[in-house]
Amino acid sequence: MRIRVVAPGAAVKEEEITAAAEVLEASGHVITFGAHTFQRHRYLAGRDELRLEDLRSAMTDKTVDAVWFARGGTGCMHLLPHVADWLAHKPIIGYSDNCSLLLQAWKLGGCAIHGPVFEEIVVGDAISQHAEDVLTLLSKGSAALHFSGLTPGGNLERVNVTGPALGGNLATLSSLAGTPWLPSMAGGIVLLEDVGEPFYRIERSLAQLRLCGALDGALAVVLGDFTNCPARGVLHTLEEIFAEHLNLLNIPIYCGAPFGHGQINRPWQLGRIATITDSSLAWHD
Repeated sequence: MRIRVVAPGAAVKEEEITAAAEVLEASGHVITFGAHTFQRHRYLAGRDELRLEDLRSAMTDKTVDAVWFARGGTGCMHLLPHVADWLAHKPIIGYSDNCSLLLQAWKLGGCAIHGPVFEEIVVGDAISQHAEDVLTLLSKGSAALHFSGLTPGGNLERVNVTGPALGGNLATLSSLAGTPWLPSMAGGIVLLEDVGEPFYRIERSLAQLRLCGALDGALAVVLGDFTNCPARGVLHTLEEIFAEHLNLLNIPIYCGAPFGHGQINRPWQLGRIATITDSSLAWHD
């Protein structure tokens, strides 16, 4: 595949990105970079207008098959007022802060894959299995992958539901509340993950999504990895905290999905229809 790497958010470490590119190129893929990928403005990968220019150029370049975000971090939502239909022209891959752009690409009818960022795709001198899964998604579609081993949480009855898979990083989603770029999750299966947030901030983000109505009508919530999220003396588990809020909306929860900021970050496509059956979540083509 012909892949363009761009950095729409935080500044990147050039050596990690170029090392990943070398491994993919050795497998036969063609890797190019946005013109400003390795710039820095404060903690961002260059000024907003330059990051936007790289993203728009990649999405409209007919020699590019897919756009892989270099990393998440912060800054992606700065670009939202300036994106247009071109964001749906080809698949984009990323997660964390990137999910603000992933959601907008999905709303515009594009292919948005929640998966490892480019700086994370190499283990040693080989492509990670999760990166291979992304390439499988791009070539074979969502039916090639599914999540198994989910466990029901809370005290609501276990359900089998079908709907589009939505969501992403909890803190990023809550930061979109009150803007035009947070979509309703009604009728969807909401997948959530986060990193480095203490329990009280996770609960605050969850409460913000609940109170702004973003979760109204959701069919289920599926929790991925909440990595390095300290309890700080809280005796309740995250599952119990989520259940306390989601029970108010009659939304069942499932835990243990293999995605997020931990060692396991399997990809999935936003907006693609999926079904929860017993302990598995499977996508349709």
